[in-house]
Amino acid sequence: MKFFKIIIILNILLFLLGCDKNEGNIILEGNIVGFVNLVDEAGNEVEDKSGVNVTIEGLTSSANTNEDGRFELSNVPAGTYNIIYNKTGYGSYKRFSFQFIGGDIPAMTYETTLYEQPKIEIQSLDISFNDNIISITGNISETSKYTVQAFINDSSNVSNLNYDYASYKYSFCCIPTTQFSQSIYLSETPYHRGDEVYLVIYFINSNEEYGYYDYEKEKYVYSSYKKASSVINLVLE
Repeated sequence: MKFFKIIIILNILLFLLGCDKNEGNIILEGNIVGFVNLVDEAGNEVEDKSGVNVTIEGLTSSANTNEDGRFELSNVPAGTYNIIYNKTGYGSYKRFSFQFIGGDIPAMTYETTLYEQPKIEIQSLDISFNDNIISITGNISETSKYTVQAFINDSSNVSNLNYDYASYKYSFCCIPTTQFSQSIYLSETPYHRGDEVYLVIYFINSNEEYGYYDYEKEKYVYSSYKKASSVINLVLE
């Protein structure tokens, strides 16, 4: 009798161990649902919010928003992900470290807003260095407001994500203009007289106040950044 009890106990233990092993191999999947809002250059909410492509970094999962801005990513394995939102003419936005546990109930993300990139075009540009000041002036297509930012690096691959110095954002409003200007004091930069630098100019949708922090690049980014100039080589002398 005692022998049979031992056999029964051993079978129960083996069954429980087998269950633990199988459960450990299960990878939960589920759906991620969210909404995207679009804001145009004038600061108005866009009614048709379709066409925003939403992807998960490192996976093939992707979805497009409908007219209401809703998207749903299906059969996503549990994990921690970066979610990327992109639409032509609106730039891109990256949401970092979204924790997803999977399961039958779809997980909701915070609403994301993309801002339309400015349609402003630079028609002529002059950059000079005098009295320890980098002066930027230019003619642009007519606009009643603009926000501009310059980036400087010691290499020619300077961009809004690769720079040693970013100027303050200069904003203009609210009368028609075809010109813009900005001044950068050498003392504000990490450079000195005689240095060779590279500069590039970006426009930003004036209604996008905060942008987001890119934890990989360790820089603040605006979804509406639009590269407005070619890279300009400048010797500070």
